[in-house]
Amino acid sequence: MALDYSSHLNLPLLLNLQKPLSASQKNDELFFIVIHQVHELLFKILLHEIDHIKESFCNNKIYIAIEKWKRCELILETSLSQFDTLETMSPGAFDQFRKTLKNASGFQSYQFREIEFVLGYKRPDFLELYHSNPSGYNALKTRLSSKSVIDCLYILLDKNGAIVPKKLLARDVTLSQLPNKNIQKIILAFYEKHAAFRMLFESMLDFDITFSKWRFRHWKTVERMIGRKKGTRGTTVPQRFYDFSQQVFFTDLWAIRNKL
Repeated sequence: MALDYSSHLNLPLLLNLQKPLSASQKNDELFFIVIHQVHELLFKILLHEIDHIKESFCNNKIYIAIEKWKRCELILETSLSQFDTLETMSPGAFDQFRKTLKNASGFQSYQFREIEFVLGYKRPDFLELYHSNPSGYNALKTRLSSKSVIDCLYILLDKNGAIVPKKLLARDVTLSQLPNKNIQKIILAFYEKHAAFRMLFESMLDFDITFSKWRFRHWKTVERMIGRKKGTRGTTVPQRFYDFSQQVFFTDLWAIRNKL
């Protein structure tokens, strides 16, 4: 069969992946499913691009990494904009099919956790949540044991003459990244001497800010839909959102801002 638009995108399969569970076909469940599938497709390409960034860091390709960070930021902005669409659904409309979700929850998105892991925010205990989901468990297990973006950034800095502590280059990659004074000194020096690195660091901060916006907007959308009621997995919207250290990934970049 000749390749055409439909077959290249596998549209017959793609357009048959929406399976509303509620008896009524006149509610917003199809809308709800499609919007969340859009999020997951964007997460997929985001992970793909971040893996390219890691490779660029390890191969000392700074300008490619800068381009990729910009693309990642725009992908995240596209995902962020889906909350505007989702919020056209009223709490009452959501309630019409909410019971059919049972224990399913957006907090179970393993691709979202993959993104957190690859950006350096690793939590091994999260694997326990995916024992009944082999795809999620295996994906997160692989991410947990792989270098994060920040591990690869250490390699990039080392390739460009920085004296990166050996214990950082050989650190346990299953642990979350922590701020490091030595790395902050290196970043500050690179900011002042290398225009390319300055552009790189700023593009990373742009992404970090957009991710914080995404996380905040997600929580507010949930609160708008269900208020303080328990979610489908028994969770509730907290009075306070993640603290600052959890909202950002690139803590060393933030730590030097008052010294620039």
